[in-house]
Amino acid sequence: MKLTKSLFLAFAGLGLFACSNEDVADNGNKGNANVAVTINQSMLGSRSVESPVADGALVDVKKMVVTLTAGGRTITQNVTPEKAQSSYQVKFENVGEPTGLTVSVNDGASALTLTDKIIQSNAAAPLYGTTSDFATTDQTNYTVDITPAFQVSRLEITSIKHDKAAEDATSFPCGYESMKLQGVYLNKVDKANPVGEAGQFSFTGEDAWTSVQGCGTPIFDVVSDEDIVDKTYPTGGKVIAYNFFPQTKAPELVLVLKVKEKGAEEKTMYAKVTGYKEHGTENPITVFEAGKVYKMNLVVPDGALTPDPEAPKDKNVTATVTILNWDAVDTDVTWN
Repeated sequence: MKLTKSLFLAFAGLGLFACSNEDVADNGNKGNANVAVTINQSMLGSRSVESPVADGALVDVKKMVVTLTAGGRTITQNVTPEKAQSSYQVKFENVGEPTGLTVSVNDGASALTLTDKIIQSNAAAPLYGTTSDFATTDQTNYTVDITPAFQVSRLEITSIKHDKAAEDATSFPCGYESMKLQGVYLNKVDKANPVGEAGQFSFTGEDAWTSVQGCGTPIFDVVSDEDIVDKTYPTGGKVIAYNFFPQTKAPELVLVLKVKEKGAEEKTMYAKVTGYKEHGTENPITVFEAGKVYKMNLVVPDGALTPDPEAPKDKNVTATVTILNWDAVDTDVTWN
């Protein structure tokens, strides 16, 4: 009597899937095992000048690949979204004893390089999981649970503003008639995950903005002359946001501004955020964790402006961060 071996994948909470073509590489003996794999949902986030990520937002799964190693064979199933379905099973026949399983969501992998696609992946950011922990109910039936892990952190700027009235009320009165936002970029972010020897993106000097725009991995947004003196950008509930790899050193967030002082011509200046703390506290954020959204409002002081983003400044501003799990972190910042 021939036994049929099947792998059943029960997707609980992932929502809205159907099965596409099966790609099987037959590299060894077949067997007679049944394996039931439960893939649990993770939660994830969004991107530049679009809707913010809500606390607990679900991953937007655009692509999922499930790979089983069993009986010396590698068996791959591609999973595609299907709005009419909230749970689903994938069947693999003639499966041997299982020894390993991996799940890749949105091109997640054991090692990644930071790309434009990842930076702009919004809620469809990459996840990855692997396990060899199979439980047996009898000689032919196996079960396993797996939750693909987050591979990115997310930074969200809810608003950018120069509060002229507040500056005038201090001993350092505002000297600018206009302050037009030209762009935003992230500096000192890891190029790869795991970090290894890939290093970080680093842009320095007065021409940093030109270097940023010429970079093949655009961790930036160009903004066209949005005056932020007593005005807020972005508007309409949108955000400027970036997905990047988790890291133990805070990335630098830099604003590029075209400013005009009274009686002078416009010139390009930079304002750099070098520190972050949890909103409403003095707790510094020194580790940017995978799966968390760091949300912040930026109020740019005159004293933070410099013609060179690497030049030291006397005045600091701290960005207050709200942390969400996909998980959000309300964040305060410190300006250079």
